[in-house]
Amino acid sequence: MKILIVVIFLASSSVVFSQHTFIKPFKLGSYYEYVFEEPGSVFRYSSKIVSDTIMNGKNYFKMDVYNEPPMVLHFLYFYFDSLSLTIFGGEYPRCPDTSGDMIAIGFNFPIGYIFNDCPMGAYFKSTLLDKGVATGVFNTQDTLRYAIRKDTLGVPIEGTTFYEYAEKFGYVNFYRGYGSPLQGGPYSKSMVGAIIDGVRYGSILLDIHKVPDEVPSNYKLEQNFPNPFNPSTIIKFSLIKSSFVNLTVYDQLGRDIVTLVNEKKSAGVYQYVFNANGISSGIYYYRLQANDFIETKSMMLFK
Repeated sequence: MKILIVVIFLASSSVVFSQHTFIKPFKLGSYYEYVFEEPGSVFRYSSKIVSDTIMNGKNYFKMDVYNEPPMVLHFLYFYFDSLSLTIFGGEYPRCPDTSGDMIAIGFNFPIGYIFNDCPMGAYFKSTLLDKGVATGVFNTQDTLRYAIRKDTLGVPIEGTTFYEYAEKFGYVNFYRGYGSPLQGGPYSKSMVGAIIDGVRYGSILLDIHKVPDEVPSNYKLEQNFPNPFNPSTIIKFSLIKSSFVNLTVYDQLGRDIVTLVNEKKSAGVYQYVFNANGISSGIYYYRLQANDFIETKSMMLFK
């Protein structure tokens, strides 16, 4: 149903496109939040563009993805060709086209265009299902070009996947009718908010914020507040100098539950809103490692 709703609001693009300056996706520091959903389960997770690198002679942006069920921290690569308005990348490398890259979407492809066909054994056949323009995406005032891709998986498993892409934001929606990593059935992943060039769009709950006007005197990890909590709590920490920061939540058996931060941060005081939707009640531990500083504290989730 989600795909059908999107197709309905796509407007004809022939006039708008000719007068439109495309807003490219993927900039260093851009931050995104998503919701993973299947019957009976809803999880929010996030991602951030953390670096760029040269592959196949092209400048790919690395996107770290935090806490996507059930993969915890992983990364994707994306490259945008501004001449053809084509996004390459994803779970790189997989199913490359004849250029040696994997096409994610082409905004200039004609409807019905087929790409990324892997004929050996199980294959994905990707088709540009529809395209047009959309307004009001994540409360932006821009009119954005929008495209929808349909993937068909062949033998030995048959099924269909839909991807939706928008200029400025890149990948915004995903729906697959099979193979959920949690329950095996249909599932979706939808962008619900983003921070691009410091501007917030949509709903942001998981972002880490630098607290203005607070000057750290040392490395410090503070007790979360409120505690006990349901379902959200604030975790605050201080960095005396620029540091690579890892902030992770563990259960009582020492198993990683979620990685909240895993990147370099400048000196300052930070706070993170931890949302424990999808996690059962109990005592958990959160651990901060910043350069040689390590500290762990406990917190209680009560539902």
